[in-house]
Amino acid sequence: MSELKFIRDEEIQNLNGDDDLLETKKYANTLKEVIINAQTPFTIGLFGEWGSGKSSIVNTAQSELEKETTTKIKFIKYDAWKYANDSFRRMFLKTVQTGLNIEGSSEFEAFYIDKNTTTKIDKKINISFLVGSMIVILIGLMSVFLLPEKISTEWKITIPLLISIVGISIAIARNFFDSYKVTVQNPKIFAPEQFEDIFDEMVEGALSTTTITKPRKWIKGNFVENKIDKLVIIVDNIDRCDKETAYELLTNIKNFLEKEGIIFVVPIDDSALRRHLKEKNNEDSKEADEFLRKFFNVTLKIKHFQSRDLFIFTNDLNKKYELNLQADTIDIIAKEYATNPRRIIQLLNNLISELNIMEQKYESDFVEKNESLIAKLLIIREEWSCVYKQISEKPHILKNDSEILLTEDTKLKEDVLHFLKRTKAISENVDIQVIEKLTSNIDNDLKVSSEILEYIDNGKYEKITEYIADDEQYQELIHYFIEELQKELSRGTFRLGALNRFINIIKLNEIKEIPRDVNSKLYRETSDENILKVIENLSEDDFDSFYKFVDVNHSQGISYLNNIVKKQYKEIWKEKAEDSLEDKAKIWTDGLEKFINQSRDIKSLKELQAIFINYYEHFSDSPLYSKKWINEDKLQYIVSKELVDYLVDKTEKNLESDSFKELLYFSDIKIITIEDIKKLFTKLTTDEAEFFETTDLVQAKKELFEESLSKLKRINKLILDISSSKVKISSIDIYFKYFNGGCPVEYQHSSYPTQAQYNQKNTVNIVNEISDKAEYQKELLKLYIEVYKATFNKTDVVQYVKSLVTKYPSLETELFKALRILRDVNSLTLKPFFNYLIDFTNIDSKLLNLYEKLFVQGDYPKSEKVKEKLSSLIEEYLEEENDDVKIFLINMLQNTSINSVITEIVTSLSTENIVLLPREIQQLTYDYLCENDKLFDIEDIEFIKEVLDFDNKYKDNIVKIIVSKLQDGRKVKGALDILEKLRHPTSANKAELCSALEKQKKHKSYAKDVAKYMKKYCAG
Repeated sequence: MSELKFIRDEEIQNLNGDDDLLETKKYANTLKEVIINAQTPFTIGLFGEWGSGKSSIVNTAQSELEKETTTKIKFIKYDAWKYANDSFRRMFLKTVQTGLNIEGSSEFEAFYIDKNTTTKIDKKINISFLVGSMIVILIGLMSVFLLPEKISTEWKITIPLLISIVGISIAIARNFFDSYKVTVQNPKIFAPEQFEDIFDEMVEGALSTTTITKPRKWIKGNFVENKIDKLVIIVDNIDRCDKETAYELLTNIKNFLEKEGIIFVVPIDDSALRRHLKEKNNEDSKEADEFLRKFFNVTLKIKHFQSRDLFIFTNDLNKKYELNLQADTIDIIAKEYATNPRRIIQLLNNLISELNIMEQKYESDFVEKNESLIAKLLIIREEWSCVYKQISEKPHILKNDSEILLTEDTKLKEDVLHFLKRTKAISENVDIQVIEKLTSNIDNDLKVSSEILEYIDNGKYEKITEYIADDEQYQELIHYFIEELQKELSRGTFRLGALNRFINIIKLNEIKEIPRDVNSKLYRETSDENILKVIENLSEDDFDSFYKFVDVNHSQGISYLNNIVKKQYKEIWKEKAEDSLEDKAKIWTDGLEKFINQSRDIKSLKELQAIFINYYEHFSDSPLYSKKWINEDKLQYIVSKELVDYLVDKTEKNLESDSFKELLYFSDIKIITIEDIKKLFTKLTTDEAEFFETTDLVQAKKELFEESLSKLKRINKLILDISSSKVKISSIDIYFKYFNGGCPVEYQHSSYPTQAQYNQKNTVNIVNEISDKAEYQKELLKLYIEVYKATFNKTDVVQYVKSLVTKYPSLETELFKALRILRDVNSLTLKPFFNYLIDFTNIDSKLLNLYEKLFVQGDYPKSEKVKEKLSSLIEEYLEEENDDVKIFLINMLQNTSINSVITEIVTSLSTENIVLLPREIQQLTYDYLCENDKLFDIEDIEFIKEVLDFDNKYKDNIVKIIVSKLQDGRKVKGALDILEKLRHPTSANKAELCSALEKQKKHKSYAKDVAKYMKKYCAG
């Protein structure tokens, strides 16, 4: 342990030596000059914050002035703080008397002797003793009845009477009256005029510039032999007094003490004084400043020390006193904490003590390594104790200052947060355990922070996410809890200690998966019996966390818990639930779904299929379709064929039964087969014959019709989303037994000699019967589409769709919508619907959208019908300029094969119609004509001019046409008409044109026009 070396915090008497570490000697020199040259009376303010060296400056000036021989100056110091509880006038005059070595007269000394007098004695009845006396009398009287029988009657009366008389006498004699002495202390007080007179006599006797002209009343004896030229009175520590005292002192100086030959020097923290003045007189800053200007004749302001200056000062102290502190420690003290030398000295001394305490607790290497952190914590403790308390309770907040709770004091917040930000590097990479060691009184060997353990014990796992992000720290934490669990298991604390530690482990695993090597340690020397006792005490809130832990273990190849859990469930649920469940733990009676939902092991889930039906039946009042207590992705592994059969057997004809809705739910999530549906449908079906056991055939047909529609709805719900891979073509036939547009009921009625005659009379044709029921029309269409989807287009339903929609055209919109879903969502081909769709004549945007899907995606058979449909659409556009058709045709250009068909159609049109087509199709046509030299075959000059005007990129082709026509004397006019439209020909174009024009320059009819163009294209 190093030797303690403290720095003396004392006033420097002279700044001329090595003690002037902050170079404040210049202020002492200036103060000295002011005192020498000032015309009295004069008041000097020496302004500077606490600890800035004001006293040392005054001491230095005093020391040097008292050595002067030319001018005799006497210094007297009055400590306002020291005498703050006494009368200022009494103590000030006493200080001056002592300083000047003047003997006071008896009248003066009388002011310092307090006189005590006793004024009177008051007496009054003591009520409490009077009450006590009455109680004694009562006791005496009651004793008459309590004395033994053998005592005579006279004595029974006499004894109590004597007791009462004695009690009363004592009370009267000793306590019936209380006496009080009132002592009054009468301190002597100076009247204002007396205070001024005494001070005047003292000053006149001391100063060489004055003579006493009136009798002396307050002082006596000889005056100082060597009179002084100036008396300097230093009034110190005014700013440390309360505002009342400070204000009184200043006003007394101003009103009574400013005399010839007197200089007042007031070293003061001007900021504190301003606060006093504002609080005392409710003044604002401007008024307080005005008061100070009037009070002081001159002020010397000690400038604020810069952090660099304070660092040098602190470092010099470190060297001078051999403290051996690190540079970072000096830096944080000088730059981030202290603003004046005194605070630095105090903090250095406190730090020396703190480091000594730490060295007694920890190794010196630890203390040395964390020296700057210790200094930081010490500063926080000294400056912001509320913040330090929070850090000691929750060390991590030193690294995460956003969690620090601060008051509404804005200045405090700014100071704290600024300090923490500037010193962040000191604590940022320090372990929480280190901070905890430095802020706690008792050391421990835990590698895990007690703060972290406290968070975990209180269930505040969200607070430790940053801590456990470090893998090494996380493993240490888990090791700790496993060791604690093993201890608790050995103690048998299955409902408390062991349970809580086990919960800690599974909750931590939920936040971050525990590594395999750490997990495996848990089961060493752990019996099945003990671990089961802990598991059975888990609350329902912990089931999910526990089974997630089980699953993590199993995925790591540690099947210990997984096997225990499966074994328990198989044993308990191997039979249907009986009353015996009442003595089982809640995790075994209610927790199977938690295990299923958390497990990723398909094999384990399938092993539990056999017992799940018993578990499901026990909770049948909470069906899966409504409560969703098993996750959908787990149902396909846990739902067995036996469970489906169980539901089928339970299902009644009522469409609202839970068992039927459960099957619908299973169908939705693809865990039921078409065979299951067929079995269910057979169960739901009523024997058709029973409808016709009546001679009222109209009523029979109506009832069968209603029953059929009810089945239709059920089938649609069940078949929805059935996986196509599970469907056989033959299995789907049942859906069309009633709904294919007219299947007869196979029943031989006695009224008809043959089945054929019966069928002819009693065929149930659903399509015809639903003419007034739009709801059933949509249901039947839905059935056809769902069958198409379920069999992946292996069942021909187009003919039924066509028949239904033809009869009920209002279904077209529903059909187009359903077909788009088949193509876009289910990725099914629409080829079977091609011929049906292509025959529609009423064109709208929905149908065109389907055509687009058929054509652009190549989802159509090679057929002349494609060309016919496209031709009809182009004709419709030319006739009506239908925007939907226009968009469709433009989109068709994306498909190469359709593109060629459209080109073939368009190029066969007249030139008058081609120019009316959408621009995109025009361009396709012009490209085709140019690329295949088809323009040469067109005699329509106006059309060629349209092509040239459409896009200048065709000019090379047009120039060739012009040249060709110029070579034929019969076509010169046409060539010149086209030439008039030509813009920006190339040099090659000009050369070709010039050569062709040369041949026609003598043409009688066009010589003038030819000459014009020759001048344009042949110049130069």
